[in-house]
Amino acid sequence: MREERFSEDVRFVRSLLTLIAGDQGKARLVNFYRRMAKANAEKRFTSSSIKTELNDIATALHDTINEGKSRVSVDSGLKDKLLAIREKHSLSASVKVLKRFYNLIGQSPSQKQAELLLKAADKIGESDAYYPEVKRVIFRLKQFIDNNEQSITIDKPTIQGLAGVLKNCGCKLSAGNWEDVVKK
Repeated sequence: MREERFSEDVRFVRSLLTLIAGDQGKARLVNFYRRMAKANAEKRFTSSSIKTELNDIATALHDTINEGKSRVSVDSGLKDKLLAIREKHSLSASVKVLKRFYNLIGQSPSQKQAELLLKAADKIGESDAYYPEVKRVIFRLKQFIDNNEQSITIDKPTIQGLAGVLKNCGCKLSAGNWEDVVKK
């Protein structure tokens, strides 16, 4: 799966949560602290709300490294703020399903891959903002599975609709030549 385009700030928050989750080793903490200090010096942090939390984390990292520990400890309030930032900037389940389907267009996925994606798509509720697109994905996946087709093809307006949704979320798209995958 391709990586989404998150800001430098959000990528650091996501990495921080991984560091906070366990004993990472002093070398990894030092490396992360240096990367963070360099990004801060180069003014790559753009969001002022996240900047405050990153400065608090930098202080906690500095203290942890100086004390010779290999596990970062932060107060629960800061950790909750970081979790909220990550949640705010994560993709919804429907966008993940649409992205997985888009990347399968023109490919020859196995029946199992298609069934797993169908299962994930079926979990999306009608109240979701992208449910109409998910509904088309469900329909097309069922056709693919029932007819035992070799590759997933789809009509051009549906591809363009999916591409529009995925471009809005900042996802990188892989299906380039639509003429090869458009359902005749």
